Amino acid sequence: MPIHLVGVEDKGEQEHPAALPPWYGDASQHAWGFDMKLQQLCPGQQPTLRTIRVIAIPGGMGGYWAEAALEDRG
Repeated sequence: MPIHLVGVEDKGEQEHPAALPPWYGDASQHAWGFDMKLQQLCPGQQPTLRTIRVIAIPGGMGGYWAEAALEDRG
């Protein structure tokens, strides 16, 4: 199923960053949020818009996806 990036929305600095990725603990002082807007295309169905929230935390973590950071926002 093809997925196309429609856009990215900057959600700014997040309040209470330690509560956003529970696996990160209290070490984070700052976190920024971005919403990736996607369009999912399934054969025989109308396109479905999806949003994935990305939490960016500065400092030494490198770049990778952590399953615990993904949350369904309906």
